[in-house]
Amino acid sequence: MEIDFSISPDTQAVLLLCGAFGRSDRELSPITPGQYNVLALALDKLGKRPADLIGASGPEDALIREVCAVPSENGRVKSLDPEKITALLRRGVSLSSALDKWASYGIRVISRADDSYPSRLRRHLGGKAPALLYYAGNAELLPGGGMAFVGSRDISAEATEMIRRVVRGCVDLGMNIVSGGARGADQTAMQEAASMGGKVIGALPCGLMKACLEPSNRDALADGRALLFSAFDPEIRPFSYGQVAMDRNKYIYGMADSCFVAESGIGSKSGTWSGADEELRNKNRNPVYVYLGKTPSAGCADLAKRGALAWNDQKTVAENLAESAHADRGGGLKQDDLFSGFTAAEPEAEYGKGVASGKVPEPVPVSVNAEEETMYGIFLGEMKSLLSVPRKEADVKKRLAKKFDLVAAQVKHWIEKAVAEGAAIRKEYASGKKKSVMLESVK
Repeated sequence: MEIDFSISPDTQAVLLLCGAFGRSDRELSPITPGQYNVLALALDKLGKRPADLIGASGPEDALIREVCAVPSENGRVKSLDPEKITALLRRGVSLSSALDKWASYGIRVISRADDSYPSRLRRHLGGKAPALLYYAGNAELLPGGGMAFVGSRDISAEATEMIRRVVRGCVDLGMNIVSGGARGADQTAMQEAASMGGKVIGALPCGLMKACLEPSNRDALADGRALLFSAFDPEIRPFSYGQVAMDRNKYIYGMADSCFVAESGIGSKSGTWSGADEELRNKNRNPVYVYLGKTPSAGCADLAKRGALAWNDQKTVAENLAESAHADRGGGLKQDDLFSGFTAAEPEAEYGKGVASGKVPEPVPVSVNAEEETMYGIFLGEMKSLLSVPRKEADVKKRLAKKFDLVAAQVKHWIEKAVAEGAAIRKEYASGKKKSVMLESVK
């Protein structure tokens, strides 16, 4: 399959303004994420897009002066300088050279102004969603989803075995495995998923070019089983500057539907604990599970007190996810979380709707029949409607997951429940050498 390494005009402009192109230039450093947010919001107010800045005549250009004149609402963000904006936009030769180099490693880049930018990152992080994402591998995994795995680098044998068990359960349910690629818990989860042929999404702090060359990644990237992405320049060496590893935590949580914390130290010196604590304080947070086991780690025990959900190792992945969907507590999803908010449609890609600035349109409530008092009842009603004609089970799962924005494990669990209760019938039909699994309604 031929890979398209071209970039949109909007992303070209964002790269010129925010990209480092693999080097540190103290005289002309890119604008900061905060400054980009100010610029993006200014363009939004003016009804313009980033691409409109390309070809500007200079610092006296009317659009550049208008954008730089819009005051920042954040006093800690330095004002935009027309001279600097103009100089950054004139780095076309450097940009072209960097794109060619990244393409030779199989690396592509998108910006918040692109339709293909992960909408879940916009929803989860808002204005903190990175302006640029560099990635390699299967672009079809960019929408994300699945379960994230984090934990200590020097992880215990008990926690390691539990990660493997949970990962196997997730892969069996068709869920993606999301992690950060670090030694210990991250690599255990990703390697276990890879050994089962599962799909892996790796959120790297930096060093994407180096990661693309590693033998353990090459095959998975080539055959579509993996996506590696980073919000930082592909040529930056791992941990060559401080905050990138901590920022990476946001993207691990943001790209998944939930997160499993296998083991953790406690307090701000623990990256695992800090990332989970930040997620628990996020108003758009996803469920955070902690493994307590026979001898709970100090960090996991503390996170449970802060609202994380204790993982029940006596139950399946689907059962744990189903329980959290019903849990009426801080870390769990409530009915309003599952059945209101965004519809199946993605947020508007139009720049004027605020996509490039990290904003998303106001949620559109999903209509809920008042007579159906339970979430499962709502789900079952929609399923029966779909089965007015027999359908392939895979198609039913896909439609229901999209309709209600549910994880695959939850959909599978409720379909199994419906079949067990006699609300639907599962039948197998021969289709060549394969079998086709169909679902039919009960007349």
